[in-house]
Amino acid sequence: MKINVKTQNMQNAVNKVQKGISTKTTLPILEGIYIKAANGLVTMVGTDLDLTIVTQIEAEVIEEGETVINSRIFTDIVKTMPGENINIEVEDNSAVLKSQSSVFNISCYNPEEFPPIPDVEVENGIVMEQDILNSMIKGTIFSVSMDMTHPILNGSLLKINDEKAIMVALDGYRMSIRRKGIEGEGDLKIVIPYKALNELTRLLETGDINISVSKNQAVFDMGDTLVYTRLLEGEFIQYENIIPLEKSLVCEVKTGEIVNTLERASLISKDRKTLVKLTFDGDYLKVEAKDERGYFNEGLDIKADGPGLSIAFNSMYLLEALRAIEDETVKMEFLSNVSPCIIKPVTGDEYLYLILPVKMKEDS
Repeated sequence: MKINVKTQNMQNAVNKVQKGISTKTTLPILEGIYIKAANGLVTMVGTDLDLTIVTQIEAEVIEEGETVINSRIFTDIVKTMPGENINIEVEDNSAVLKSQSSVFNISCYNPEEFPPIPDVEVENGIVMEQDILNSMIKGTIFSVSMDMTHPILNGSLLKINDEKAIMVALDGYRMSIRRKGIEGEGDLKIVIPYKALNELTRLLETGDINISVSKNQAVFDMGDTLVYTRLLEGEFIQYENIIPLEKSLVCEVKTGEIVNTLERASLISKDRKTLVKLTFDGDYLKVEAKDERGYFNEGLDIKADGPGLSIAFNSMYLLEALRAIEDETVKMEFLSNVSPCIIKPVTGDEYLYLILPVKMKEDS
């Protein structure tokens, strides 16, 4: 194999595929980036067997071929090459990388040992805008459970039908729901693992994305980059049944104001996971936080309808939900101090965040 490629293009490609590579593997071949040159294109692949990222870049292909190069070494070399172009020549199990006067000679793996790209026989698929999918992932991913005892919750549910997309994530303490209207036909219901969600937020840009599904595999096609992922199997929780229908207190709060207040309250705690107490009294909200380091309180003017209420939450859970909201004002609903808080738009149903309260000592 012999190619000449623009350094910046190679850097971009390496940055994409290296995130698919496992840092904890006993198989040396999985520590490498697969590189194939043919027909004026360089195809690069990184995989941990559950997640596979494939991307293509244009290059001058002088001699077609394939190889696998250790990801860490290759990434470090490409990042530091001084010239606008890199020349890569592979013979047997050795690769020579040149840029201006810099020359590296490194060992390679046998490309025949590299796992094949997953074969996804499309059973159903959908097309949607990349920025819509990206906003839905970013608006829910923080609620994905890290508890391995409930594997189905280690990802987000993506459900599409009747030109509406819904994404749901929950971890036993909170739930995040995002809804978006999309154009086009098709039905889809899959649970996407956290790692795939995280990498998609890094790769998604603008334009359309084609999502294809076959049994327990899905492929997200962004044109020059594809993400293959194993899907989580099992029945996702009936999340609709978790949402309370009753409420006694409804208030409207300025999103930016309450975020700033909660961020200040979090400064009291070492790990920024402060227990915050919210006291609603008419059109006034008092926010308090205290631990061995000190005490904080601040008042906010709100618009409320319902009786007074004192309730406590993990500030991080409130903040992660509120930071994901772009609306200037949000609606917060409560039934009692032992019932969840619901955060939703003042109008519409584009998002819903449910957060369980924390029992306060004075409740005992």
